[in-house]
Amino acid sequence: MEMQTTNIIFITLCFCLLLSFIFKLLFSPSSSKTAKTKLPPGPSTFHLIANFIWHRKPFYELGPLISLMRHKYGPIMTVYIGSKPTIFIADQTLAYQALIQQGAVFADRPDSNLFKKIFPDHYTHASIALSSYGTTWRILRRNLIGTAGVLYPSRLKSYSHVRKRALDILVDKLQRDSKCGQGHVYVKDHFRYAIFSMLVLMCYGDNIEECKIQELDVAQDRLNNFLPRVIKVFVVMQKIWKIVFRNMWNEFQEIIKRRDDSIMSLIRARKKMRLEKNDIYIESTVSYIDTLMELEVADDKGKIKNLEEADLLSLTIEFISPGTDTTTTTLNWIMANVVKHPRIQEKIIEEMHQVIEQGQERIKEEDLQKLPYLKAVILEGLRRHPPVNVVAVPHTTTEDVELGGYLVPKGVPVCFLIPDMGLDPNVWEDPREFKPERFLFDDEIGRENNNVFDITGSKEIKMLPFGAGRRICPGIGVATLNLEYFVANLIWCFEWTAVNRENNIDLSEKVGFMMEMKNPLRARVFPRLH
Repeated sequence: MEMQTTNIIFITLCFCLLLSFIFKLLFSPSSSKTAKTKLPPGPSTFHLIANFIWHRKPFYELGPLISLMRHKYGPIMTVYIGSKPTIFIADQTLAYQALIQQGAVFADRPDSNLFKKIFPDHYTHASIALSSYGTTWRILRRNLIGTAGVLYPSRLKSYSHVRKRALDILVDKLQRDSKCGQGHVYVKDHFRYAIFSMLVLMCYGDNIEECKIQELDVAQDRLNNFLPRVIKVFVVMQKIWKIVFRNMWNEFQEIIKRRDDSIMSLIRARKKMRLEKNDIYIESTVSYIDTLMELEVADDKGKIKNLEEADLLSLTIEFISPGTDTTTTTLNWIMANVVKHPRIQEKIIEEMHQVIEQGQERIKEEDLQKLPYLKAVILEGLRRHPPVNVVAVPHTTTEDVELGGYLVPKGVPVCFLIPDMGLDPNVWEDPREFKPERFLFDDEIGRENNNVFDITGSKEIKMLPFGAGRRICPGIGVATLNLEYFVANLIWCFEWTAVNRENNIDLSEKVGFMMEMKNPLRARVFPRLH
């Protein structure tokens, strides 16, 4: 049945692309334009059809195919996806010009978005990641990262007990699993649950019972596993897939409802606590949902109002789901490289022993600033394995603009080839090698900048794991903190080795919305004695 579905989707896709190619030939405007008004070069739709036939790839796996095309068409190119153009940028200088120097122009989002179509009841409501660049977006983003926001640095410190709780759960699970099966541990699910539970506690309140977190985790995990099937069908049959695949649609709606019901129970419980002002609420740390319940925005008619329940649902899903996926994916990649390269693990431990007190059970958050090599390992993981796929969340422009001598029309999706920038041999020496030392600065310039690499790209873009400019990921601070904290403690608490003597760790990629490991990490872990 699965094979039949795949064949139907594939044939339909080829047919649709062929029709769009014919339409483009018949009705596209004349190409006799000046360089300043011409779209960037790119493949014909016919060429894309040939590649799809050859590779038999799902539609959302365009990233690697586009990366191959850049060698022929250059650092900025146009690809027609259907009858509409999308512009791809693979050059750090052009990315800096777009996202930093012309940041306001490139800060918008396309009206048509895959997530908005698949989840119309969620992303038609409030969203920071997908909403248009404007007043409401600024209010929502400021509420998250501003001085009163849960991701503001000083507020972020108040959640240290939440991170410790998640770490303790993770360490307990690894210790338990290491005692059976010759110490072999599949770590992906353990990593994911630790990050997920931590974000849930930050989002809905740090007094949530473990059983409630587990209930939501099961519902979210079921949705994550089902979603790729839906996308494969939806991108081809947007108008009719609910009819052709009615059973799939009904099951999908049931899965979404179960996840949403779990979340709404947490939102309503927190709302009740706020109204009653009970001791549990008073003693708890301010959560993201608390700030959203107090927030006021203007509706379409300019009237000031509080956010509706649907908005609260949408915004909190946006807080926990992408953050869990991206951080978990990166954590898996980093630990896989730590296992593959034992010398890296040794250097981290050596660095820790120089600054950490003897007998200390855990690495504390204040210890992280004393560990430059650890920070270099995290940066190298983000460079070598950025978690987000190139086509995940495109930008668009608020007006026609020139970039690199070509026209970028208003409203056209603009995607940045994030993996390519981190692997550019003109910027990075031995770019495919995992070398944390590249982020350790011993020269005068490094000392002037306190040996800190600017991952925000505000002065220069070399890689884009979190984006840059006005739309830079608001979770950049909490993500880097979580990665440093968890990697440090995973190595402090356990010795990590490969399951075989050949140290054969597979670093092949599985391309989807996240650039995950094709074969999730399996390692042997042994508790350390300090």
